[in-house]
Amino acid sequence: MVTLSIVTSVYNEEDIVEKFLGRLLAVRIPDAGVEFVVVDNGSTDGTHAILERLAKKHGFNLITNPSPSKGLTHGVITGIRAAKGDYVCIIRSDFQEDPDDIPPVFAKMRAEGLGHIIGWRKDRHDPFPRLVTAFLYVNLVRLLHGFKLPDINGAPRIFKAEYFKNYEFQSRGIIIDVETLWRVRKKGGKLGFAVVRHYPRTTGNSFVKPGTVLEIFADLMDFTLKAWFSKD
Repeated sequence: MVTLSIVTSVYNEEDIVEKFLGRLLAVRIPDAGVEFVVVDNGSTDGTHAILERLAKKHGFNLITNPSPSKGLTHGVITGIRAAKGDYVCIIRSDFQEDPDDIPPVFAKMRAEGLGHIIGWRKDRHDPFPRLVTAFLYVNLVRLLHGFKLPDINGAPRIFKAEYFKNYEFQSRGIIIDVETLWRVRKKGGKLGFAVVRHYPRTTGNSFVKPGTVLEIFADLMDFTLKAWFSKD
């Protein structure tokens, strides 16, 4: 029986993916069955070959999304749909989050009877422009949706799978983090957070373009209007 499905979406991470999965696959949850769902989200470098080799060796569930990548959220939704556990954990594969935080976050979730728990990046290591954007984004989400949480899109994040059975996600971008919180609360689940570690990015880019900020704002307003009038 699978208690917890740990989902990660990978895109062009050939330099770190083997090290990351080595840490992730070492995660153990006392008295709980764990499965690992790894989504290759349209990688165009050597990531897929590495994932295939590791999947044969370790037996995790490898899912391949067609190239080109449709973005992180597409990979996350693919992993959620494939998950078989009573709970689903989402963690990014860029090593800014620590897989070792999953067991204590999950333990707190069960101890407090939560429907959704978010990792709070209390000491967040991102470039200053990104921190400013994140501050504005979090406070706008709080204003629009009333979430009393210190972080909105931190990870690892874990939620009960039952709230998303046969559910069609509306979000196709970063707003999925708001949508999961909204969905769980709408279904009567309690929301909570746990302090987690956060590390500087060592590969890839971590900047936010002005166009990206405007896109996020537009997506947030679009989802908010749908959420306010949703009957589901």
